[in-house]
Amino acid sequence: MSGAKNRRDRLGGQVRAVIAQCLLKEVKDPRLKSVDVTDVVVSPDLGHAKVYYYARGDEADLQTISEGLDRARGFLRRRVGQEIRARITPDLAFYYDDSIERGAYIEELLNQVKERDEAFAVAHRGGKSRLSESPEGSTAEGSTAEGSTAEGSTAEGSTAEGSTC
Repeated sequence: MSGAKNRRDRLGGQVRAVIAQCLLKEVKDPRLKSVDVTDVVVSPDLGHAKVYYYARGDEADLQTISEGLDRARGFLRRRVGQEIRARITPDLAFYYDDSIERGAYIEELLNQVKERDEAFAVAHRGGKSRLSESPEGSTAEGSTAEGSTAEGSTAEGSTAEGSTC
């Protein structure tokens, strides 16, 4: 099973490289010069390939790019068939890949949360470290109340002499 998957992955990589090269150097449509091929997933029968792409722009730009890719589909498939060594040249279907935009959005949200958390921590600490804040009479080394010592503990009742509870 993994041999077939490796073959599909290898074929997908070849298809991706050919299409990316064609979009960069051979396709005459200027709308397609800014298209980046992000992934190619080949079907188990090797007859179909989903080509995922990314391009910057608004909805109208992305629509014209999609139309341009549909128009160039035959040319790109022919070039893939010429360049790869396979019995079957897969049919190509193009899908917009928004994972880059989603990743940027999530990163922005994480940065906002981090900034908010830092501002909250500074506001509630008053600029001091939480370790330096201690209740009156206790120290950072070990919270000992005035008058109680470790020597005052007994095995029977663990009482501290001079401390009031």
